[in-house]
Amino acid sequence: MLNAASPRDIGVEKDYHTVTRGDGVKDRHTIEDVVSSLENLAAPVIHKILGGNGLTFDDYQVFVVFVAQMLLRVPARRDSAGQMASEILKHKSKGFAANKESFHADYRRFQRETGDTSDLDPENLRQFILGDGYELTVNSSAALGLSLSAIDIATKCLLRMEWLFLRGRGRFRIITCDNPVFYCDPTIPPNSWRGVGLMNPNVEVSFPLSPDVVAFGSYHRKRRMTMDIEPEVVRRFNQHTVDSAFRHIFACEDSAALQNFIRRNNDSNRPVEPYVH
Repeated sequence: MLNAASPRDIGVEKDYHTVTRGDGVKDRHTIEDVVSSLENLAAPVIHKILGGNGLTFDDYQVFVVFVAQMLLRVPARRDSAGQMASEILKHKSKGFAANKESFHADYRRFQRETGDTSDLDPENLRQFILGDGYELTVNSSAALGLSLSAIDIATKCLLRMEWLFLRGRGRFRIITCDNPVFYCDPTIPPNSWRGVGLMNPNVEVSFPLSPDVVAFGSYHRKRRMTMDIEPEVVRRFNQHTVDSAFRHIFACEDSAALQNFIRRNNDSNRPVEPYVH
């Protein structure tokens, strides 16, 4: 649901960019400073785009790095990276515990090297690891680091794409959310076993920049850099945003029509319509 509020007051997560170092010290500045520097570099580039001005190659580089970090540093992507890492850790733990002799030998070596004197039965521990009565979790700062570690790959993909900056016309305004970079391969059905990534040749990427402008990237060559789009196309991009939202959707208006649109389109199993230009 939409509520009138300042953007500064919504979706705030305290110490989101804080990283706990190996020595236990909380680093609140490293990631925050990098993000702030990138936002300062990106601001005049976004201003150019919104004004319909041409971009230099350097501008494009700044823009795609900005898009890449907006893709990777949001809570949805952080939590996804954490979940994936947790599943890998659990799988590796089970593999480690599968060999009884090796597990017991490693446990005895651990006791010798650490001076551990606990009376824990290593076989009970091994059976516990082999079971499913536990979850391994990756803390949020580590998960954010894992997600951001892919920024080089994401940036290279986005830089290879052709970008259009689409300006909406008519009654619909462009909305955004807390997971604003949406990508899909419209040739692949929802819930297909085939994965969708930025290297898919038919992938399409959209990123709302303002209530009037959305950036659209794909590997298909474009004849122009900017163009106007009809209300039906704006509606389609807004549908993508609703599908992508993690917790919050942001809009410059609050109307019954928009509320109904969000409720009606909150279905990630619906096929994605390709953008035809």
